[in-house]
Amino acid sequence: MEQNKKHKKEPLEYYIYSSTGIIEYDPKREKAVEPFWGIVQCDPEIIKYYRWFLLRRGIEIQKGSLWGAHITWNRGEEPPNKSFWGKYEGVEVEFRYTNQLRWDNGKHVWLDAYCPPLNRVREELGLEPLPQMSFHLTIGRLVIPKQNFKITIDYPYKD
Repeated sequence: MEQNKKHKKEPLEYYIYSSTGIIEYDPKREKAVEPFWGIVQCDPEIIKYYRWFLLRRGIEIQKGSLWGAHITWNRGEEPPNKSFWGKYEGVEVEFRYTNQLRWDNGKHVWLDAYCPPLNRVREELGLEPLPQMSFHLTIGRLVIPKQNFKITIDYPYKD
């Protein structure tokens, strides 16, 4: 039992980078509004860096999401407490993310993200909190689908 605890990483060990983003409700997709979608707009430079990294390794990614760099925290699920919808529009939140690129579905590449405040927003709206590994920062769609795989960026130097 003690041995299993050694190999399980704590959130701050796995999500080694931090950044901030802005909460947005009902983002526009082209000209249409997506009702009851909630996202956090993130720094586009994060996406640019990882797309560059993948391209250097021969993995091509299509142009990113219509919403740009973002973390989705509600996918159209209608909240029971609608009066709180929009309460945190424009509020900056801190999130953490990993350096492990994933494409478990073989179509999209993403980084896992960790942001407890988003689950608090969901709970306030009367929605169930999402499991820890549910938030992610999408890098883009693979041009050529790949098998389930992870890439970790390891740096050869020490701080």
